[in-house]
Amino acid sequence: MDQDDTPATKKLKVSHDQEPNFQPLFASYNDKIRPMLDAHRLNFKEGIPIPLPTVVVIGDKSSGKSSVLESLAGISLPRCTRVPLVIKLQHHPDHVPEFSLEFQKKTVMIIEESQIPEAINSATVEIAGNSKGISNVPITLVVKKNGVPDLTMIDLPGITWVPVDDQPKNIYDQITEIIMEHITPKENIILNVLSAEVNFTTCESIRLSRRVDRTGQRTLAAVTKSDQYADDLLEKVTTNAVNISYVCVRNRIGNETYDEARIQEANLFKSHHSLSMIDKSRVGIPVLAQKLVQTHDVIISKCLPNIVNEIKEKLDEWMSRMSGSLKETLEKLLIHGEVVGLPDKHKSCDARLAKMVDEFKIELHAEDESFENFLVDEMRVLKESGGIRLSQFVPEYAFSYLLRQKVSKISDLPISFVNKVWSYVESVSFEVLKDHCESFPQLYSPMKKASQKALEKIKNKFLQRAMDMIEMEKNTNYTCDPNFLASWKELKSANYDKLSDAVVRRRSKWIAINGYGDVKVDHLFDVPANIREQAFDLKMKMVAYWAVVLRRMVDWSALNLRYWIQKFVTEMGISVFTDMMLPGCGIEKMMEGPRSVAEKRDIFR
Repeated sequence: MDQDDTPATKKLKVSHDQEPNFQPLFASYNDKIRPMLDAHRLNFKEGIPIPLPTVVVIGDKSSGKSSVLESLAGISLPRCTRVPLVIKLQHHPDHVPEFSLEFQKKTVMIIEESQIPEAINSATVEIAGNSKGISNVPITLVVKKNGVPDLTMIDLPGITWVPVDDQPKNIYDQITEIIMEHITPKENIILNVLSAEVNFTTCESIRLSRRVDRTGQRTLAAVTKSDQYADDLLEKVTTNAVNISYVCVRNRIGNETYDEARIQEANLFKSHHSLSMIDKSRVGIPVLAQKLVQTHDVIISKCLPNIVNEIKEKLDEWMSRMSGSLKETLEKLLIHGEVVGLPDKHKSCDARLAKMVDEFKIELHAEDESFENFLVDEMRVLKESGGIRLSQFVPEYAFSYLLRQKVSKISDLPISFVNKVWSYVESVSFEVLKDHCESFPQLYSPMKKASQKALEKIKNKFLQRAMDMIEMEKNTNYTCDPNFLASWKELKSANYDKLSDAVVRRRSKWIAINGYGDVKVDHLFDVPANIREQAFDLKMKMVAYWAVVLRRMVDWSALNLRYWIQKFVTEMGISVFTDMMLPGCGIEKMMEGPRSVAEKRDIFR
């Protein structure tokens, strides 16, 4: 006798420290279907409404629908189905399973598997009442277990012809409407559960199935109670006038475990005088599971091009929106300095960049000047550049040589500045990108690579500009700043008499040079006055011009920083969108899934 005719079975309790013992449907699915769908599960946190196959279980009342579903999934279920019961199986990396029930915008957590039937019954009463009435409001049982397939199965109320108790007179119409709603989608698999005693060709669930699946390509039939009505079962399943694949099964009885039930089922179809004559490809829950997976595989294969196209269209749309949003956010952060509506961790980026410019300015002005060897370099250059010329004229070469030396000493600072600010721009960009990829986390890695390419491209151009600036300062001494001449003359007039007096009178080894600092002068006591004067003039000219150079470098760095950030923001949006849409990248790359999945797919092929 099938479990359908027995009292409620003993509830099962999961041992969390045991290895999962996969039921027939799980094992077949894990080998064949999972490699085709893992990419979808792994790549998209935000659901994309694509039509993946669902197994819809239909049949007459008390035909054993819930028992067949229970045998396939290995989950204890109540016997009387009065509302659509949606069972969502989801692979769970943790070996401790999680169960929850969702209905009417509520979620109820279930601690132990043995509590599932009671929780479903309570939810059914809340939805459909204490009577025998039905409802089309679904209950969703979410089962997260290590190793189970990502698969959805739906148990629908059994077909009832005659209303009982307080059931409405149109109970048949109500149930038929629910069934048709679920079996009409072309991607759904229809699993008819038939009692062996009925006439298969006139069975109502078969008739409903043929209305939406004339070829029978997505319809299967599980025949229950085979042991009770075995005499003419062989003829029924082999005649097959309606072109549907039949599988005869034996459900659990009493307190049998799932493994015990499978052993008893195998023995029944092996030893029974009549049932043993049925071909082994038509008997047993494992065979039914394999046929379901094969049908699932065929439907997936047919739907896969459309599924990929739908995902790609969704991705293209999202990528277009995301590129614009990413550009807008980076402009607000890095260029306009806006903070309204942005996360705290992204605020004050513009202020941070301005602080880096100020730090660069301080570093430039912190040049290690020699205050003890005042005018030594100038006198050495004047001596080396001596020639047949008027003695009072300082050769241009002397000034240019000293300028190149000073620029060379600080030439690493602009390069360090570019590296420093670009490292910060990179970190902010990746943070913003990560925020924008929250809905599609699997896109973050390829988009980050595209962003890195844009960052590297613009950074190299920025660095080249910095090196060009250094070379320009070395090669040309020019300014149109009128303050340069005024500052040069003021430095000479305010300080030379003081220097001359200190050297001639030899009163002090140190003097204060306005606009420069305290300098040691005792080494100038014996230097001829004309050499000392030319060297001092050259020094003050350099002090005045060097202030212009440093201001120019700071201004140039700030302007170029803004310019190249703007270039990067534009380039990043283009690079990310273009690279993700290239053949072999983006959606195509993502659909490959992990290497382990690809290996399984190769074996399957």
